[in-house]
Amino acid sequence: MFRTLALTSLAAAYVAGSAQAAVLAQYTFGTVDTPTFAATTTDPLLTASAVTGNAALTAFNLQTNLGYASQPVLLNIPSSGSTTAANAVTNASYFSFTVDPTSVGATFSLTNLTFDAARGGSGSPRGWVVRSSADSFATNLGTSDIGTVRSTFTNYSVSLTGSSFQDLTGPITFRIYSYSPSTLSSVEYDNITLNGVAIPEPSSLALLAAGGLLIAKRRRRNA
Repeated sequence: MFRTLALTSLAAAYVAGSAQAAVLAQYTFGTVDTPTFAATTTDPLLTASAVTGNAALTAFNLQTNLGYASQPVLLNIPSSGSTTAANAVTNASYFSFTVDPTSVGATFSLTNLTFDAARGGSGSPRGWVVRSSADSFATNLGTSDIGTVRSTFTNYSVSLTGSSFQDLTGPITFRIYSYSPSTLSSVEYDNITLNGVAIPEPSSLALLAAGGLLIAKRRRRNA
C-alpha cells in the first residue's frame, strides 16, 4: 500500500514538475551551409514532420542571402489570386507541419504557436492565417497583415489554450496560409515554434517513480 502511494506521489510530482510550457517543435531552417525544412528542435516525446508547402503555392523555398540577422529563412509566394486572407484559404495557399506523440498513452497540451514574418517588399497587404486539423481547418486561429519589410521580422503569437489543444493523444497539423498582392510578392518566415507540455504514458511515469524510490532507498542505506 505504502509503495503504491509513494509511486503515485512521485508520478504526480513528475507531472507537476513537467507542466511548464516548453518548445515542443521548432523550425529555424538549419544553417546557411545546410538549410533544412526538418524540425531543428523536437520534444523527445513527440515526432515533428518537416515543413511542407502545398502544391498551389507559386514558390516555396529556403533563402540564405536575404539580409536577415538569422538565415536561412522560408520564402513563400502565395498562389495566384491569394490577395486577401479569405482568398488564401480558398486557394489553399499554405504550408504545414504535423506533430504526434511517439508512444501510445503519451499526451501533449499546447500553449501557443509563434513565428517571425516579414513582407518581401513594400507592396501590401501581405499577411498570414493559421488554421489546424483540430476542426478540420474550418476556422482561423489567428490572422494578421504584416507590418515590416525584409529584412526586419515581426514576431507573432497565436494562442492555443482552448480545449481543442489540450490533452492531445494523436497527431495535429497546423497550416500557415499566406496572402500578397501578386505572384511576384513574397512572404517570409523564420523561427516557427510550437510551445506546450508533453507528458509520458502512465507506464513510463511509473518506471520513473520506481527509479526514484530505488535511489531514495539506496541513499537511506548509505546514510
